[in-house]
Amino acid sequence: MCSLKYLKQVIITLLLCMMCGQLTMAAEFDVKTYADRYRAYDQQLNGGKGYSTSKDSGELAWGESYILNDYFMLYRVTLDRFWLDKMVQHIDAAIYTLTGRTEPRESFTAEEIDAVVK
Repeated sequence: MCSLKYLKQVIITLLLCMMCGQLTMAAEFDVKTYADRYRAYDQQLNGGKGYSTSKDSGELAWGESYILNDYFMLYRVTLDRFWLDKMVQHIDAAIYTLTGRTEPRESFTAEEIDAVVK
């Protein structure tokens, strides 16, 4: 159990923080500003390619998974098709990296699919 003295200290601290502007009850969330900032961040990360061209399988799998999730979430909140297009570009680049292809094609051979699935 907490003492009455401790509880008073906590309440006073919270009130002081709120009065000083250090603690806000509800923060304004501007989706457009966040999306614009993420675009800038995305461009700084390997020129917008993220980890999709990495030869390191761990970096490709773990690093790129978070980026693809970010793109999906950004699409959900903005409904901007740009983020879906970015997902397709990154997935294509990852497949090309894993299969050794340099040009896009409509389909993959069984050997190429096996190389990616392994």
